[in-house]
Amino acid sequence: MVQYVYIDGAHLRRAADEYAATYFGGDSIIMTMLQMSEQGCLRKYYYDCSPPRLENEPNEDFARRISPTENLFARLRRMEGYHVHLGETVGVGGKARQKGVDVQLTTHMLTHSFRGTVERAILIAGDGDFVPLVKALVDEGTYVTLMSRPSNTSSRLIDAADIYRPFDPFNILGLASEQFRQKHHHYMRWASAELVIEGSGIDKGLKLLHRGMSSEGTAQLYGEGEVRLFCSRGEGNWMHRRFPSQAVMDQYLRDLSIQVTWE
Repeated sequence: MVQYVYIDGAHLRRAADEYAATYFGGDSIIMTMLQMSEQGCLRKYYYDCSPPRLENEPNEDFARRISPTENLFARLRRMEGYHVHLGETVGVGGKARQKGVDVQLTTHMLTHSFRGTVERAILIAGDGDFVPLVKALVDEGTYVTLMSRPSNTSSRLIDAADIYRPFDPFNILGLASEQFRQKHHHYMRWASAELVIEGSGIDKGLKLLHRGMSSEGTAQLYGEGEVRLFCSRGEGNWMHRRFPSQAVMDQYLRDLSIQVTWE
């Protein structure tokens, strides 16, 4: 079964930057996010533009600032199966906009679908402007998976796709290098139902802070300072997430649109 991935680079870069700042101390994660999205894909199409020039920005400063993005484009072009398609950045400063990116992405996805080149497509994007595209692909028989950061994604786009897979910082970390995972080890914790003991924590001295309900079932929050969240997944299964603070946990729940009502 042939599967391609089509990447709105601006959406991916924004999600990577925001996740890195919130969860990983600013460490770059964009290549790991690309690795997660491309699994099982024969070809990967990446669409983007160079960052806009700031108003009155000297040439040397502009070149230095856009260098990481240009290096990313160059690196992707050398990676197996990747094809980079760049649009044009029009305007400067806050009035700048991308031109030609969405058209190229839409043209390629429709062409591949109508020709029967692909049976499954992964779209990394969040803009509601892609809703007609996704509906057309689904009607044509292409199975469309949407991947994105939920907080930056149109609900209509999520509904149009066959399946939605949000970028989860924990899934990103699972594909990162061993060195990166060790540095951010406080996010790499899993547990099963038997570790949750009624009225106590999963460790001695770890107290129960709150009980509540999520969209999927019971939620329990343990800890002091560092916190651990357990959400039941049915049949004795629990999702376990460990956070350095309750503030980071609250941001995580907002990012993945997980609603928990605490008692």
